[in-house]
Amino acid sequence: YIMLLCARCNGDETLHETEAAFLLRISDEEYLATKARLMAKNLIDDDNRPVAWDKRQYASDSSTARVAAHRERMKRACNVTVTPPDTDTDTDTESIPPLSPPPVGEGSAKTAHGSRLPTDWQLPDDWLTWALTVIPDRRRVIRISESFRDHWIGAAGAKGRKADWQATWRNWIRREAERRENTGNRTPERESVVDRVARKNGFVRTDDGEFVRPEEVRDRATILDAHDGALRLGLV
Repeated sequence: YIMLLCARCNGDETLHETEAAFLLRISDEEYLATKARLMAKNLIDDDNRPVAWDKRQYASDSSTARVAAHRERMKRACNVTVTPPDTDTDTDTESIPPLSPPPVGEGSAKTAHGSRLPTDWQLPDDWLTWALTVIPDRRRVIRISESFRDHWIGAAGAKGRKADWQATWRNWIRREAERRENTGNRTPERESVVDRVARKNGFVRTDDGEFVRPEEVRDRATILDAHDGALRLGLV
């Protein structure tokens, strides 16, 4: 049946039984049996043509009507009056207060990238109170805060940005306290090259900055003691 439909599409309106058999590659007897079954199902007629062929055909879709409809829709869209947006931004901006960065150390929300320490930063009272619980020396904590401020204001790039400056201050104080404890609350002075060479050669530095032998220091001490004794006795 499909082959007969294809033949009809190719323009073969009528086919003889022999032609139809040759098209289907079967014998004449086999085609006659096939034709009888197709006619019984009302698929073809006696002239080997598909039944109701014209009803099964669709009219060709013309692009002219579609193009005209599209142009008409575009024309209607272009003729629609568009309301311009409200450009009165003065009233809107006046009603919205300007944004300002949150103050450092007051529990405000921090940005994901952190913030820099203000150049006019001063140690807050609550920060000072907490620091005194770790280092009970007010003057020393003030000096540490000045070093803290100068260090972080001078830090460049991302190293100078912190998400929580109060936490940074607490860590700074803890490290300072640990450093002082590890050095016995006194930072040892580094011996200079001159002092090291003088020591290896048996010299010591006096309070006046002179390098002398140890015995000379003892002699000078003896002379000074004698002079002080004479002063007390009124001999000089």
